[in-house]
Amino acid sequence: MSISKTHRDDVERLEKLLKDTDVQLVECMKQIKLMAEEKVSRQKELKELQEDA
Repeated sequence: MSISKTHRDDVERLEKLLKDTDVQLVECMKQIKLMAEEKVSRQKELKELQEDA
């Protein structure tokens, strides 16, 4: 029985780790998307400034 409980505890710990990792991955992907959008915006702004100069 103790092996089964140990196994169960390990599985629960790994499931929590996977869930936490998934949450972190989503947050990182959102940051990457935001940074890409900012880059595009800054490139447009730079192009406009260069055209005005």
